[in-house]
Amino acid sequence: MSRSAVSPKCIGEEEDRLVAFRLRREGYHYQAIAEKMGCAVSTAHKRVDKAYKAARKLRVKETSLAMDIDLARLDSYLVCLNPNIKKGKTTAIKEAREIVKLRGIILGYSAAAELNVNLGDGQAKGRILEAIGRKAAAEAVKPTALDNIVSSEN
Repeated sequence: MSRSAVSPKCIGEEEDRLVAFRLRREGYHYQAIAEKMGCAVSTAHKRVDKAYKAARKLRVKETSLAMDIDLARLDSYLVCLNPNIKKGKTTAIKEAREIVKLRGIILGYSAAAELNVNLGDGQAKGRILEAIGRKAAAEAVKPTALDNIVSSEN
């Protein structure tokens, strides 16, 4: 039978993990943590490890939430710009392009712009976009940046 997450034993174990984690972050070695907490070195190591994994999981969730919020904000900007884009207004198109680039950076599509490609066959642009495998990658990177890579190879 599983214990309740709010049982006194679970709360005590969580507090022990947090204390061990704090001591480790302060520079204590596992032996010192074990001595301070009155437990075995292996127990001190397990407590720090579990606390670290929980903290990492929380950071991943927070990062994902922040990305979702940023993407939603950028999408709302694109929706607002859409009427002017349809009218062909250059300023709106340029702003939309910058927003798409920002979305690409958030989603990791900007990796194509950072690649130092030396294919030598003049097809670097197509292969980079193919490697990324996303249509948005073409919008996230200035076409001239990839064209410059290709032209410098020839």
